[in-house]
Amino acid sequence: MKILAAVLTFVLGAYSGIQSYRIAAAGAAQQIPQLQGDGGGGLVFALLCIVAAVVALKRPSIGVWVLACATILVGFVGLSFGDASMYWWAVAALALAVFDFVIHRILKSTRHRYGTATRKRSPTG
Repeated sequence: MKILAAVLTFVLGAYSGIQSYRIAAAGAAQQIPQLQGDGGGGLVFALLCIVAAVVALKRPSIGVWVLACATILVGFVGLSFGDASMYWWAVAALALAVFDFVIHRILKSTRHRYGTATRKRSPTG
């Protein structure tokens, strides 16, 4: 499940990155600063999603926080530039953050239940 969440987050980051790059490139070609800013914000969001996907494989709790920051960022980009697609990216990132959090809690409770969370040391060392 952890790998599925990481792959979905990576796909979200890659797809939104490609879309944002095209928006920024069109804004630069037509000299429209609003499109340049919108595309740049989307590229930062995509970078955060890819970082969250990589980090979530080793430390899911940190991946959740990175996705939460990406959600807030893309929400502000959508508000600043009036781009409705950024709201959809925010909803997708929030859903993935909740999914990562639930997976992390399930894995943590399973490890705790079966005693694999910590290893007991013998009194002699």
